[in-house]
Amino acid sequence: MKKGILFVIIFICLLPILTSAKDLDNENDILLSMLNHMGGHYLEEDFSANGILMDKFLSEEELDNLGNDLVKYFGLLGQEGAKNTELSADSYVKEKIIDDSYRQINYFGFDKSSNPLTIIISSYLNEETGNGQTYLYINLIKKEQFNKINDIMIGVKNLFEKYERNVEITTCLIGYIDGKLSKTEINDISLKSLHNLSCKIVDEYEDSQLVSYTAYTESIEDYILAGDDRINLNVALRYNEYDNQTLIWIGTPIITSGY
Repeated sequence: MKKGILFVIIFICLLPILTSAKDLDNENDILLSMLNHMGGHYLEEDFSANGILMDKFLSEEELDNLGNDLVKYFGLLGQEGAKNTELSADSYVKEKIIDDSYRQINYFGFDKSSNPLTIIISSYLNEETGNGQTYLYINLIKKEQFNKINDIMIGVKNLFEKYERNVEITTCLIGYIDGKLSKTEINDISLKSLHNLSCKIVDEYEDSQLVSYTAYTESIEDYILAGDDRINLNVALRYNEYDNQTLIWIGTPIITSGY
């Protein structure tokens, strides 16, 4: 489990993205306009930010000190509760993994706007070289729709600038359309929304439940490389039988939340 988390964080950190607050506002507006163009309704927005914070393997004490500083910096509400404590404005959950060459602290709680907030600090040691690195991962799920980015994302950018490090930020907007759409309807609204941004379709995937398009648009400044192709926009739709809704995911540069 811990190795899986570390792999995901390392993989995302390899994506060559340095995003400014202005770019985030622009990207957020684009994702919202796409959802509106598709006739969808807003559910939530998922922001993730991560990167290497320092080239050092932290002791347990150093990890705890950094964790306490970041809890205050990002405004995680309440006091530390027991592992099985129900998350609320009064308490957050802290989990710790300590091994000889791997140490991690996870924090789960809410920010001042009652949005679910996750902070993960992972520190590891390469036993062959003796070198270490410490990663920071932040995830915020924004429940209430508004046009500008949350203050915490500006805080993330400022924090990484303080450490003179790049930060990679991904955004995923999640919405829905009432009822079940046919595959033809799904493909039609997806392609129209992408063509509206003059997107180049790089890849498409379809199975019995899901339709997904990966694309590149010059309307979004940053991008990642998939082979020789630039990509910075990902759209996926899937029917949810339980709620009788066609769910929509719109992510940049890719969708990182589960669908």
